[in-house]
Amino acid sequence: GYIADIIRSRKAVYLFCNSLSMLSLLSLSKAQTFPSILGCVISMASFKSSGVLDAHVLDFLGEKHRSLYGKIRLMTAISWGLGAVVMGWITDEYGFEWNFLLFAIMMSTVLLVTAFGLPARSKKEQAQYDRLNNNGNQDGEMEEISDQPRICTLISSVLRLPVLLWLTEVAVIGAGMSLVDSFLFVFLQDDLKG
Repeated sequence: GYIADIIRSRKAVYLFCNSLSMLSLLSLSKAQTFPSILGCVISMASFKSSGVLDAHVLDFLGEKHRSLYGKIRLMTAISWGLGAVVMGWITDEYGFEWNFLLFAIMMSTVLLVTAFGLPARSKKEQAQYDRLNNNGNQDGEMEEISDQPRICTLISSVLRLPVLLWLTEVAVIGAGMSLVDSFLFVFLQDDLKG
């Protein structure tokens, strides 16, 4: 999110992170040892970009159509549910390797539609980008813009005790959920012959 705020392009950050996350998951299909599996999982977790995508969607919807966000999330949940049922059937009929192939096809489609179907920046991002790039004074120096992300404000906010405790809790629970989410299918496939 911070990098997207700096370069004023959530789309670019989403495409970069989603591409690397997709490659990490696909490399999991060839991982044979625990360290290689762990490396793939760490790489996938490092390039999560769903928050950037949500911010991008909300930015495109604007204040007038913000109420549509719930419907968009509902359709996403329905598609995930239907996808799980279809992928379960495909795994039963054709084997586990097809999951990776179909994932690659679907994610490549998402990346192509995002790359070529959406503008580089939302109207709000473009206005901020234009203001930033056209804000030079006569000497060619840039004046400070008030809505620029400030690292010192972020650090002082994060270093408050309640925030540190919350972040620690989220990290521990998130690490546990990530391990369960990532390694469960390996266990089901290898040990339970699922």
